[in-house]
Amino acid sequence: MPDTNRDAVGRALDLLSRALASFIDGVALPKLPPGTDWPALLDSAGTGEDRSGDVRLQLRMLIEPVGAYGHLCEDDLTGAATRTASELISVADHFSDGGAFSADAAGEAIDRCARLLQAIGARDDAVLVREHHAGLVEQPAIDPSIPDDRTTTVQSQPMATVAPPDTGSTVDASAAQGVRIELSAMPILSYAIAHNRVPVIRQIAIRQPVEPVRGAQLTLGI
Repeated sequence: MPDTNRDAVGRALDLLSRALASFIDGVALPKLPPGTDWPALLDSAGTGEDRSGDVRLQLRMLIEPVGAYGHLCEDDLTGAATRTASELISVADHFSDGGAFSADAAGEAIDRCARLLQAIGARDDAVLVREHHAGLVEQPAIDPSIPDDRTTTVQSQPMATVAPPDTGSTVDASAAQGVRIELSAMPILSYAIAHNRVPVIRQIAIRQPVEPVRGAQLTLGI
């Protein structure tokens, strides 16, 4: 399958993230106590995983105060660079949410990545990022074959009986009728989503208007 504009933006963000990691290591981390978990200072809702390679947090590190330590990068960036970093946060958020990019939007995103790379001294990476302009194609920002509504509601079908392996008991088919499964998921799948470990399934809600259905199992396949 040919690359999409989104793939080109993903590669640009990957290059930017690697360069930002080196920049942060050299500029910001020496101003923090050894071993400080700086991503947690920017975003306390973390999962305990190492998020220092998350480009969204890296960009925030450039422009936001890091807890009580304040702004750690402002002395090493121009005003134009901080504005570009701020603009790229929305680009990275859109990418993380699975959003598509028109040729114009992708071109602007790639150009901003290149300008920020230039500003932090990663000139070779800036040249590489600009090469991604060549593969951009005119396409709608959202594939018209994909519904805008990302939440799909599925009405369950009557079943005979279900025998849960854990208990050996059965579930009456009448109890399963009326169950609604609401699934909120990404409208598209791509290598970039998998590479950046973006969750595909955001939320699953199972609604049973009558008696609870005990011992039921839900299996998802992509």
